[in-house]
Amino acid sequence: MVVGQLARDIVLTVDELPAAGTAVGVSERVEMLGGKGANQAVAVAKLGVPVSLIAVTGDDHYGDQMLALAISEGVDVRPVVRRRGTPTGLSVAAVDADGDRRYLEHLPDATRLTADDVDASADLLRHADAVMVQLEQPAAAVEAAIRYAREGGAILVMDGEGDAGPGLIVRKNEIAWRDPRWGEGRLDLTEKTDEFTAALTVKLLRGAAPAEAARRSTSP
Repeated sequence: MVVGQLARDIVLTVDELPAAGTAVGVSERVEMLGGKGANQAVAVAKLGVPVSLIAVTGDDHYGDQMLALAISEGVDVRPVVRRRGTPTGLSVAAVDADGDRRYLEHLPDATRLTADDVDASADLLRHADAVMVQLEQPAAAVEAAIRYAREGGAILVMDGEGDAGPGLIVRKNEIAWRDPRWGEGRLDLTEKTDEFTAALTVKLLRGAAPAEAARRSTSP
C-alpha cells in the first residue's frame, strides 16, 4: 500500500533555458503519470508485488488519463480519491542540454490527502503487509496512515525528512530504522530514487534486514 501524491508530469527538453522575456523551442515533449506516490506504486508493481495507491486526483479528463495509466502498470487505484471541482496535480520539468532541470508545479491543497481520505481506507491499511507513506503529504493524513499501518503491524516505510517514530525512514542521504523486527540503525545513501524506495520495501517484505535490503535494492 502506497500513500502519497499522484500528478500529471510533463517533461520538456530544450537546448537551453530561456532568459526572461524570451522563448525557446522544445525538441521533445513527454507526458506521463507522476507524483511520488504513483511513481513508487508503479515501481512496486513492476517488481511483481500487488500494490494499491491512496492518493487524490481531480475529476477532470487528466485524472481519467492518469488513473488509466496507473491501472495499465498494475496499480490498484480503487482507493484513489476523485476530488470534485479539483484539477489534477501538474508538474512541468524543463531539461536543458546539460541535463539540468527546472520545475513548475501546480499542486493545490485539494490535490493532497486529508485525514478523512485516509480514514476511508483504514481497513486496507490495517490489513496491508507493508505501507509506504510520503511525509510531504499534510500532517493529519500522514499521521492517520501511520497509525493504521502500525495498528495492523505492517512494515512501515516513510519517505521524507523528519522523524515520525518507529518504522523505517528514507531520507535524502540515509535510511534509518527503529523497529522490533530489525532493532535500530542507519545507513548512508549515495542516491535516493522512487525506484530505490520501492525496491527497498519489496526486499523488506521478502525478509531482508534494512541494511541488506538497501544494498540489494537495485536488483528485483
